[in-house]
Amino acid sequence: MTVTTTATVTATPTATPKAAEAAASPTFTTAAPPKARVPQGTVEISDWQNDIEYSASCAKLDVTIANRSDTAVDTITLHSKGEDSQEAEVALPATNFSAGIAPFGERSFSLKICDKRMTQNEYGPSAIPTKITWKWMES
Repeated sequence: MTVTTTATVTATPTATPKAAEAAASPTFTTAAPPKARVPQGTVEISDWQNDIEYSASCAKLDVTIANRSDTAVDTITLHSKGEDSQEAEVALPATNFSAGIAPFGERSFSLKICDKRMTQNEYGPSAIPTKITWKWMES
């Protein structure tokens, strides 16, 4: 006895050509760069002293800068004032210097601040700090 079975097979496509192309080419995505961290805190003058002359038109200013932040300080710009020969207040040239102050640290600097307008002041040249600006160190 012979038994014959007939079956009909219908082929259906499992992927369209575009889907097959996409599967052959892997897709890469790049992560967004991390947001820059914003330093928390401030930098300030914690102490200063002005008592030693360098010359007739230069003053020595000893200043201590306190970093009260979570980020190191790279550079400082110190703004100061003095008196001319008529004892009138004058803004002195800004002094820029490398600071290298660690987070929550303090550092002292001896600065020479010169300006011809301070020449012949009765009490000698003097400089009084008025403001500082700074740049944070980058990670």
